[in-house]
Amino acid sequence: MRISPFIAALALGAVSAAFAQAPAGYPSKAVRLIAPYAAGGATDVLTRLLAAELHRELKQPFIVENRAGAGGNIGMEAVAKAAPDGYTLGIGAGATMAVNPALYKSLPFDIAKDFVPVQILVRVPHVLAINKDLPASSMAELIAHAKANPGKLSFGSPGSGTTSHLYGELFKKSAGVDMTHVPYKGGNQMRTDLIAGTLQLAFTTLVDAQKLVQSGQLKGIAIIAQRRVPGLPTVPTFAELGIPRFDSENWFGVIAPGGVPRDIVRFLNARIAVIQALQDFRKRLAPTGLAPAPALSPEEFGQFIAADAKKWATIVKELGVKPD
Repeated sequence: MRISPFIAALALGAVSAAFAQAPAGYPSKAVRLIAPYAAGGATDVLTRLLAAELHRELKQPFIVENRAGAGGNIGMEAVAKAAPDGYTLGIGAGATMAVNPALYKSLPFDIAKDFVPVQILVRVPHVLAINKDLPASSMAELIAHAKANPGKLSFGSPGSGTTSHLYGELFKKSAGVDMTHVPYKGGNQMRTDLIAGTLQLAFTTLVDAQKLVQSGQLKGIAIIAQRRVPGLPTVPTFAELGIPRFDSENWFGVIAPGGVPRDIVRFLNARIAVIQALQDFRKRLAPTGLAPAPALSPEEFGQFIAADAKKWATIVKELGVKPD
């Protein structure tokens, strides 16, 4: 019987967990889990599900604190400045740990020094979605239409400097098309305008796009993911279409303040890997459109973050994008 790499990775995490003994007395009290985003979204659901499972596994409360603002930097600063004792953890993301260091001239923390990677949780594909009435149903037709109407198409994003904005600018350059960027203060109004036709296209997360494409309210042209996704099986990846550089999915993972003891980091890494493999956890996460990523060791997760940051630094410099 052939075992998929995903299941093998989860199984490895489960085996590691069996040997990752709890550090003496840890945890002996409640643990804060800081999410640098507002309550209510898919990321918040993910964080609260994880907190509930950690509570069940480790017999201490894991209390979620939403610290939104400044593109996630406020919450990240709170994690960075917390005591490195294992009683404050955070939710890191590609946007906050790979993109923001390239966008902002100065940050109140150092990604490499002030955080310790614990475990990756999920990868988040983005979908290039267009208004259903736009006369295009494929990438070739979309690019042809955009070239025939220079400057007449607009693409939205939840704000300047967001991953959606960067994807849009990269698409403009890669396809050689002239489009206007329209930044919003969040994704809800952007998607409303995209459905209404005020906007013609946008890069939006699979979490937000999947049901809209499935229902015919939007058309999905391509997806930024390693492979096609089950919810949108007819939507090709950018790689399939021969369009390079659209391979940086957003991601979320657990991080800790720099200086947290290694035995605590390894213990949490292994316990979270076990949680990711639980069918109940995956079933409860499924409605968000998110799925657990293959588990990584803390060292592998750190290497993954560094590679992602290097990639985004090159893209941001090339595009000259500035945050709001």
